[in-house]
Amino acid sequence: MSRRDFEDAIKRETEFWPGVTVDIVDGGKHPKAKFKFGGKVLSRPFSSTPSDSAFGVHQMLGDMRRTLRQLGAERSKPDPSRDEDEAPYRKPNDGAAKRPSPVKGEPAPVKESLAEKIGAGLKDRGVAHDVETGEITDEEADADESAARRAAVLAEADKIVDGIYFRLPDEIYHAVPRLSGSGLQDLLISPATFWAGSWLNPENAEAELDEDATAAQILGKAYHCARLEPERFPTAFCRKPSKEDFAGQKLITADTGVKAVLKSMGQTQALSDESTVERAERLRDLGYEGPIWCLIMDEFERERAGRTAIEAKYFDQIATDMERLRGNGEIADLLIDGAAEVSIFWTDEHGIKMKARLDYLTVFHWADLKTFANNLGKALEQALADFVRYNRVHVQAVTHRDAVEAVRTGGLQIIGDATEAERDLIAQLQIKPGELACWYIFQEKGGVPNILAREFPFYDVPLSVETSWDTGASEEAQARGHDATRTRTGLHIRAATDARYAKEMFVLYANAYEPGRPWFPLNAKARFSDLDFNSHWIEGKF
Repeated sequence: MSRRDFEDAIKRETEFWPGVTVDIVDGGKHPKAKFKFGGKVLSRPFSSTPSDSAFGVHQMLGDMRRTLRQLGAERSKPDPSRDEDEAPYRKPNDGAAKRPSPVKGEPAPVKESLAEKIGAGLKDRGVAHDVETGEITDEEADADESAARRAAVLAEADKIVDGIYFRLPDEIYHAVPRLSGSGLQDLLISPATFWAGSWLNPENAEAELDEDATAAQILGKAYHCARLEPERFPTAFCRKPSKEDFAGQKLITADTGVKAVLKSMGQTQALSDESTVERAERLRDLGYEGPIWCLIMDEFERERAGRTAIEAKYFDQIATDMERLRGNGEIADLLIDGAAEVSIFWTDEHGIKMKARLDYLTVFHWADLKTFANNLGKALEQALADFVRYNRVHVQAVTHRDAVEAVRTGGLQIIGDATEAERDLIAQLQIKPGELACWYIFQEKGGVPNILAREFPFYDVPLSVETSWDTGASEEAQARGHDATRTRTGLHIRAATDARYAKEMFVLYANAYEPGRPWFPLNAKARFSDLDFNSHWIEGKF
């Protein structure tokens, strides 16, 4: 059999799965069958060097059918038998007819091949394998597990409806195909930028999950947890040992060092079948009291208990920053008596499905944490203003406001589990007469102890009205006065204008292109105008 036979078998099988399409793509050790169904994509590798055994076709098609069911597709006919799978590819065998004197008798029992024994055992354990060679293929095992987990995440994301969710896993939130503040920010760069990173791009259906997150993403999660959920931080993250922790203690850092000390003690350097850790333990049993790196790491891994390890220098910086944040009473007060990581899903006035994830929500305000760098040495207030402007933080602010208002006045309900305190929080919020405040907490990177909180002003209220609040007016009276006299700030107007424009672009491009097609610019061919450039630059002013 050839690779072409396998490809033909896959394409033939796909015809029995309504709505499914398949592409054969190369990449990595094996080619992959890339299945698309219902806006989702899953890939399954198959052998690039099939054997002559038709059993390989049957086994391979079984793998493909499991992948298709993970996508949610259904076969129009019952699964075929092994003989039906093999039929188009079975080679004629006329060897018996060519033998001059066939010997009659009972056939010898067919022994299970080593490959099949290995395959059966691995199948019971849920591990992918190569039937033809009997070898475990790490890529196939990883791909199978990743595809299954991705399918499970997408299945959970499909269940999300309008409502309020506490402790919704990040990967499920991000997999929900809805527009968010970050999506609006990307649309303001270009619709193509948004499309490339959104659920509309079929390639994103194969995005890696959290176990393959980058070091920067893991570090970001650790910072977020430390700041917003300090009580959970010790059980979710731990400090990875550093060799600098043992400075001046004659740390043995490598196996060669262990062997050298054993030799100096008149001992055999390496015993038969002895591992590096066993060798280090033997040295310690002989009375060596100095630190040995492999034993330190072995003990660390045994006591880690599933926590995510953070490099020592970053863990120590997180601890310092957390202490500084929590030690600043004015700012720490913004992160108490509320709930962290609150996910809100709602439908806006235009019928667009939206989502937002609030860092911290209380009855009086919501807060969002941002880290910033000031590499150009700007004055601090200018650095903050530029961060808001160039990162389009104002668009996120107005989107989060819409989410909170959907909770406060739109009647959104809690979906799933929630504590009594969380239910009480939402109940109080939904009878609150006035809008909540929006606070951004900024923390400078690089260990600089600049930790600041800035309120994002949606409205201006006359000073005379604000002064009246000091006379003891009730919250309801204050809210009425606020609503009657308030005017939108310029920042709010700009944010709402940008958000509305981004939504218009979303609707325009979603209608202009079929699902799965890239969002190419609709104005791809145009002419520069003087208005495209800074007027000072055009006029030669500096």
